[in-house]
Amino acid sequence: MASNGRRAYGRERFSDIVLLNSQCNQERSDSENFYFTSAKSLNLSVDGMAFNLRYPLREGSCLNIDLCVPGQRGQSRTYRSEVRWCKKVSGSEAPRFLAGVKFLG
Repeated sequence: MASNGRRAYGRERFSDIVLLNSQCNQERSDSENFYFTSAKSLNLSVDGMAFNLRYPLREGSCLNIDLCVPGQRGQSRTYRSEVRWCKKVSGSEAPRFLAGVKFLG
């Protein structure tokens, strides 16, 4: 984040289904601590994205995010990322959460 408290990069609306998995730092599958789910993206920037999902994510946890590259039809890419924030959406019948991640190198 920029030192003036504003985002370092602008956000663009981006609505698509993304796939998340927690096997970011593990060399082998650990089924007890591994999860795989989908989420609905809300926005995208050079250094991160936000999305809506059914389950909470722990701040600081590492995720692999598979998404189709905007403007490159049929091509997907995996982004290693860190969960920066997650909050529960109030007023929804089923539990819903909003989360933001920062892409890592």
